[in-house]
Amino acid sequence: MRSNNRGTSPAAEVIMDESSSSTPNDSAPSGGGDYHQKALVTNEQDYVHPESMGIANCAPVILRIPFYGRSVQYLGPKVPSMLAICNFMQRGLANNLINYSKFAMFRSRFGISAERYQRLAGIAGLGWSLMAFTAVFTDTFAFVFHTKRWYLVISCLLGFAFALGFALLPAQQSSANTGAAFMFLTVWSIANVIILVAGQYSRLLRKSPRAGPPLVGVVYSCIMIGGIISAGVQGPLSDRNLQQVGMYIAAVAQLVPAAFFAMNWLQEKTNEKERLEDCENNYQQALIEARRWDEEHGLSSSTENEEGDDSGGVVVKRLDADDEENDSPRAPVVAAALEDELDNNNPPPTAAAHPDGAPPRRVDQVVREEPRITRVLLGIIEVNHTVVTDNWKIVLYCVVMTAGVIAMTVVTVLGNSYDLLYCSIAVSVVCILLAFYSLPLAIAKANVYIFLQQLFYLQLPGALDSFYMAPASCLPEGPHFTYTFYTTVGSIIGNVGGLIGVALFTYVFSKMSYRVTMVVATIVQIIASIFDLIIVKRWNVAIGIPDHAMYILGDQIVYQTCYYLSYMPIVLLLSRLLPRGTECMVMAVMSSLGNFGAALSNSVGALVMELGWPVVADVANNVCDFKNVPYLILVGHFACPLLIFPLTLMLPAAKISDDIDIDGKVIRKKVQAAAEEEEEEEGHARENHPAASEPLREDH
Repeated sequence: MRSNNRGTSPAAEVIMDESSSSTPNDSAPSGGGDYHQKALVTNEQDYVHPESMGIANCAPVILRIPFYGRSVQYLGPKVPSMLAICNFMQRGLANNLINYSKFAMFRSRFGISAERYQRLAGIAGLGWSLMAFTAVFTDTFAFVFHTKRWYLVISCLLGFAFALGFALLPAQQSSANTGAAFMFLTVWSIANVIILVAGQYSRLLRKSPRAGPPLVGVVYSCIMIGGIISAGVQGPLSDRNLQQVGMYIAAVAQLVPAAFFAMNWLQEKTNEKERLEDCENNYQQALIEARRWDEEHGLSSSTENEEGDDSGGVVVKRLDADDEENDSPRAPVVAAALEDELDNNNPPPTAAAHPDGAPPRRVDQVVREEPRITRVLLGIIEVNHTVVTDNWKIVLYCVVMTAGVIAMTVVTVLGNSYDLLYCSIAVSVVCILLAFYSLPLAIAKANVYIFLQQLFYLQLPGALDSFYMAPASCLPEGPHFTYTFYTTVGSIIGNVGGLIGVALFTYVFSKMSYRVTMVVATIVQIIASIFDLIIVKRWNVAIGIPDHAMYILGDQIVYQTCYYLSYMPIVLLLSRLLPRGTECMVMAVMSSLGNFGAALSNSVGALVMELGWPVVADVANNVCDFKNVPYLILVGHFACPLLIFPLTLMLPAAKISDDIDIDGKVIRKKVQAAAEEEEEEEGHARENHPAASEPLREDH
């Protein structure tokens, strides 16, 4: 089912891509799951984490397992194993089983109409739209000394309860609304787990960036394996009218990771330690950026503790322009040196003009901040004030979006057509305007583009799924797809189309611009809809092409190809635009708004069906009328997507391979020029002061 494959969020992927870049605080991991602030620099690829030493000696074959072995080598066994279990169970099994069973649960088990199903099908996507609220809330209120650990356990338990409740509902129409609420809540629980896990392992990957690529392989392979298994299970179950069994499996899949989260296999430190680490990292990063600004404006970047001053300071190696952008070991060297140099006993001097009348240096204006934490309820709750005070606009955005999601959920279930229309317009306008108010301009434009791109390709599961699955007694000349074909075979073939899209992006479109890539993806997306129209009009039968072949070779392959072709550039763009220090929250906002747009497209599709071209699919009474489905396809899959073309101007005018700053401007040439200039200056420095130019290094 094509519409069922789009209910997941790119949250983890965005953080993964961002985390694989080195920062001034990267360091190799130490034993016991903790990490030292001081950098341990190495270029050796055979580094083995202390906790993996026993595995390397006793069972080296584990380290040869694709993706997983290299992740264990760098991070130890717990984090990669936890990510494998979590993504296989939560995103691979539970989320896909919910999506694959959705049509069978609502149409076959509960017996609701096609128009009603069109409305309720988007409820699951709204659950993913609450990730932003989860990210802000958990970062603000630590629970039992952690911002993620116990929230993850609670989310798993709630997801289990809601999925089980969904499966146990009686098979009658009155269960549909309650079922939609349970589906929304269990999907929200899955989304909570995904965003919190992604936020935690992104912190670990910043300290060991070499583990990023193999860990991406672990996550994606587990999701794909879980998706294939869930498709193979749910199709035959639905054909045997046992669709609720898939929800039982989804409930158990959400429960299993709770035990590993409780044992802290994600290796999360206490809230106080993490906030202290964040403050120190932000301070060091601010110093490096201030030094660079001072040098660009002709001001000396050295401080009183540098250049061998009388306080016994250290000589700090200057950061090259390309060190901050690449996985170079020299950035951690600077971070370690700055940590030694700048402690609580030597605060930076206050800003003051130099005696020669030069303007004050920015490096003198950088101040070390201490985390402000308030403990309530005997320390069970810790309030991190800086999360709200430093990012209050983003917090406001998350709160308003959460209110909009709740309003849309309530109106979708209980409101009439005009209530849904007015609510959709109001929520969309507010989210768009607030994006430009709360976020930097380039990020806001990308955010709004993602939202509108998802919104303008109308999802029509109530019409198309009902047409493809209508029995011969209701639609004698229809395709008459079984659940095994439509869910199982179609989903597996769709994965092949996804791999084609990934390959095309990697080898062809990665060298093109964001705008060209998105235009091509939209054109292909529109072309894919032609196959829907051909099957609905029965033109393929007239020329002797079976429905199954037309559907698999056309719609499934082409649509999934262009979906991933448009999805991957957006993921990469997000990772490059996210501001440092607020990556998790901003990423959650952007991901939530994208999923919100997809959910709204279901609502708009429902409005078009209810107010314009209704579809009748009363299988119980053998009454079917699909004469309006071609008009729905023409409007939702041809006319509306044309509005996406002018929106591509909101994306940066840059190639996908270009480095861009937070304003969306290409910085690669500027950085390369600065790097060459600084390299030349360092060459002269080495000739005059060879000892001073040697990097500080701590080897294993």
